[in-house]
Amino acid sequence: MYTYNRILVPMDGSQPGEKALNHAIGIISTVNYPVQLTIMHVSHASIVNEPITEVEDNQSVDLEAELILGPAMSRLKEAKIPFEIFTEFGDPASGIIRAAYDANIDLIIMGTRGMGIMSELLLGSVSHQVVKEVSCPVFLVK
Repeated sequence: MYTYNRILVPMDGSQPGEKALNHAIGIISTVNYPVQLTIMHVSHASIVNEPITEVEDNQSVDLEAELILGPAMSRLKEAKIPFEIFTEFGDPASGIIRAAYDANIDLIIMGTRGMGIMSELLLGSVSHQVVKEVSCPVFLVK
């Protein structure tokens, strides 16, 4: 039997992301051992014509993360599930992959977003990139 002691749930504010959190809560609620849950949000890097200071970037990332992770944090507190939060600015797939390795994650539970076939072929999806690059299992929720 596999045990998952460190679970990562990346969140982007989408419905599949919320469903991924539901699955994580379900898994954690049914095991008889402590699980370290990390919820994270990676704010997309954007191209801007004007220079932005690091302070403004950090404030934007913090505000965006608060809006996206706030409801998840409330649900986890209500369910009495301990958790950590992690936020980052940049490419979502790279951020998730880096967090998985840095925190020695042994299960990622993440949502998929319904991308069109052409977009998927040209750009690839975050979940596809994560599955290709991490060594731990990835549970995809649609």
